[in-house]
Amino acid sequence: DRIWPDGICLARGWYTKTLQFQDINYQLSHNDAKSAIFEGWCDFLNYFDSSIHLQFSFLNRNADADRFENCIHIPVRRDGAERIRSEYAQILSNQLARGSNGIERVKYLTFGIRADSLKTARARLDRIELDVLANFKRMGVAASLLDGRERLHLLHRIFHTDTQEPFRFEWEWLAPSGLSTKDFVAPSSFAFGESRRFRMGGTLGAVSVLQILAPELNDRMLADFLDIDASLIVTMHIQSIDQNAAIKQIKRKITDLDKTKMEEQKRAVRAGYDMDILPSDLATYGAEAKKLLEDLQSRNERMFLVTFLVLNTGTNRQALENMVFQAQGVAQKYNCQLTRLDFQQEKALAASLPLGVNELEIQRALTTSSTAIFVPFTTQELFQTTGEPMYYGLNALSNNMIMADRKQLKNPNGLILGTPGSGKSFSAKREITNCYLLTDDDILICDPEAEYAPLVEALRGQVIRISPSCRELVFGILPDGEMVGLSLAQFLKFKVHVVLEVLIVLPYLHAADHFNQGGEVTFLRGQLVMDKADQGRIKQHLGLLPEIVPAFALAFGVGHEAAYELEDVLLAVNVGKGVVMMGLAEVDGVENLDAVPLPLQESSALYHHASLRVLSIRNKKKVSCF
Repeated sequence: DRIWPDGICLARGWYTKTLQFQDINYQLSHNDAKSAIFEGWCDFLNYFDSSIHLQFSFLNRNADADRFENCIHIPVRRDGAERIRSEYAQILSNQLARGSNGIERVKYLTFGIRADSLKTARARLDRIELDVLANFKRMGVAASLLDGRERLHLLHRIFHTDTQEPFRFEWEWLAPSGLSTKDFVAPSSFAFGESRRFRMGGTLGAVSVLQILAPELNDRMLADFLDIDASLIVTMHIQSIDQNAAIKQIKRKITDLDKTKMEEQKRAVRAGYDMDILPSDLATYGAEAKKLLEDLQSRNERMFLVTFLVLNTGTNRQALENMVFQAQGVAQKYNCQLTRLDFQQEKALAASLPLGVNELEIQRALTTSSTAIFVPFTTQELFQTTGEPMYYGLNALSNNMIMADRKQLKNPNGLILGTPGSGKSFSAKREITNCYLLTDDDILICDPEAEYAPLVEALRGQVIRISPSCRELVFGILPDGEMVGLSLAQFLKFKVHVVLEVLIVLPYLHAADHFNQGGEVTFLRGQLVMDKADQGRIKQHLGLLPEIVPAFALAFGVGHEAAYELEDVLLAVNVGKGVVMMGLAEVDGVENLDAVPLPLQESSALYHHASLRVLSIRNKKKVSCF
């Protein structure tokens, strides 16, 4: 009838509000966690008394494909890894096509009351809203209230499933245009001429009701309906019955059964056979009615009237019949029956809308436990669209892509667990590649098995090998003046006499743009000694790398001048056989770096008694493998 900007809607005398709530992990939880969630859900349902009408709406609708494509898009960087970036983007596109991200699953709760005026209804609805949000929060479920425009947008999405027409509406447009809110959400046409289906714009639809015939229900039933990869709406109308009225109703039913039992016994006596022989249905119904009365009186159980509806849509008659048949198969799996409504499609469509109105007189009485078996939770989706989300696989239940930015999570740390051969290393390599292609983060890998070296080389990173037989000195840099770890490893192979007081080595530095000014590094004070008997070899290996000088000349404006003109420049020195650094150290602070004499006689690039000063540097982006 009318809707207000704060989200209150008046329909058929009911004032209603709608909440959207998110999913939590239920189906993958262990039995104790499942029991806790189920008991919490029972308490949630018991909160609503007979004056509150409750409606759950579960929508499977076609999602915006462009939005998902934008989330997995990897921008071009022109860093030499375009071939890898293109291949990885194709992998993500294939995974998106395999998953169910084309179907968007949303859950809504609509609650309503009858009231004399809007003022009276608003006060009570606000109180119910706070209690419902608190109950959801107690179960770990995130929920939020829909305002008036969001409720209209929801109705617009339902009525325009075929066109995906954008919703355009502002409250200021109503008065000048003379239109009502219905004009902004209604489809182009409605047609209810057929008994078992209807037409809504260019879409055919059919509403079916679930007949619960099974003596026991399974908590997977609702989840299986929602797992259908097609556009549909599952609706549950729940009306609580006053506890005293429910007990009186059960007692009257037991009295009627006892009366029928007595009449059957009298008939048996007159017919001349044993009076204890009664119809099996009569004995069964009597035992179930007494058990139900005991549950209502001695356990935390209430009585609810439930209407379960399924709305299927299709672009043509054949597609609609296929969707209805698939939904009927789910109901049959749990020994229930999904029946198409005859000549009630218009009322059923109105009952399927999240307005809190149910004019269908098809209800099934269930207790709290039987009603709560339709658990609306399956698994929590993780698909972040902000920040720098990376791909982490497919959800095991919903088959949707998992996209997350760990830096935005409450705990950004990660631990990969699995059996041998399950893909732990592959997952780590995939995340390393994704991080390199998408972010500017530094990547440091400690690789005892030398497994990640090919990946690092493919990404144009630096591989540093540390072992008793290696010839490399390792110098690691952490940004922003943090502690710098210096790892040094080399065995003594030659006797030594000449001492070099300070030496910082960066092996395999291929490009000067690996480092920028702006950070701070510390240095290690140690001793390097060379053998007198083999000075020629030592001079050869301690020379300045030829390819490094032009690179630093480009970066810092330094050419092939004398060594004392290379002050404030960090040099890379190739250390070969016969040079040993004793010790392993970590230094927290930054010392004052004074000039250090380096008496290297007849070196290929350093002059005699030249001085060398270490420049403060920062590693802008690196991939290093230790």
